[in-house]
Amino acid sequence: MTTSSNTCKRGSIYKIFSDKTEQIYIGSTTKLINTRLSQHLHHYNSYINGTHNHYISSFEILKHHGNIQIELLESTLYNTHNKHELLQLESHYINLYSNIAVNISNP
Repeated sequence: MTTSSNTCKRGSIYKIFSDKTEQIYIGSTTKLINTRLSQHLHHYNSYINGTHNHYISSFEILKHHGNIQIELLESTLYNTHNKHELLQLESHYINLYSNIAVNISNP
């Protein structure tokens, strides 16, 4: 990447999975992936409790409970002025795992 370091940020592509289902959720984040998993779990619990009304496709994995895990698929630098680069990489992984991913690819 030829952009200067002050316009780059570390991004991660991850998958969430459970031992109770073959399905996976693919996501991207600029946070630590364990922090991101905690956010998914918090949103899911809030949704179940009725305090969060936005459905997220990761809930398809989380609803199975079991041993919920997150795994780093790729870590990369992306231009902060063009987050589309990170979303394209996320989309690549969603397409790669399209037979088991619960989310819809980004355009």
